[in-house]
Amino acid sequence: MRSGTLRERIAVREKVVTRDSYGAEAITWADFALLWASAEPISGREFVALRSAQSDLAIRFRIRYTPGVQTTMQVRWNGADYPIDSIIDRMARNREMELLCTGPADV
Repeated sequence: MRSGTLRERIAVREKVVTRDSYGAEAITWADFALLWASAEPISGREFVALRSAQSDLAIRFRIRYTPGVQTTMQVRWNGADYPIDSIIDRMARNREMELLCTGPADV
């Protein structure tokens, strides 16, 4: 992976559930990692191949391998939140990851 292609700053965020004084759940998002990434819109053909009909916008974030990133997390980029639908370890070498996202999320 060439570092020059990682020009976008993203935050991978995880859900944090807390309880208030009345016992009601409060859901917030906390930064798990701040990373450099490349952001690439997914083409229509790839979008159909992924069978992702949840949203009309799909984006791929390429990052360096970061252990602990899960599909229950989301990516914050340019002020918008993108739920992570799939994580691909490129060439299964623990060097590069692709986060396939739809969104932005309405959170």
